Amino acid sequence: MPGAAPGFTPLPVVSAATAPIANGTVTATQVSGPNRYATAVAVSTANFLPGVTRVYVANGENFPDALSAAPAAAR
Repeated sequence: MPGAAPGFTPLPVVSAATAPIANGTVTATQVSGPNRYATAVAVSTANFLPGVTRVYVANGENFPDALSAAPAAAR
């Protein structure tokens, strides 16, 4: 295998989480915008229906703001 250390044989690892990737049943779609804010809107529009009951917003200017909201958004 290119890039592997001499004498190293990598083992294929497939778990329940990675099986869809390994068997080719996962597809990816690129979503983008002219800047990070427009990209965030495009990602949200592509993945959520209108009328969701709750939205968490981080301003994009201060990295810790998004981190501090993550536990609340995960519920």
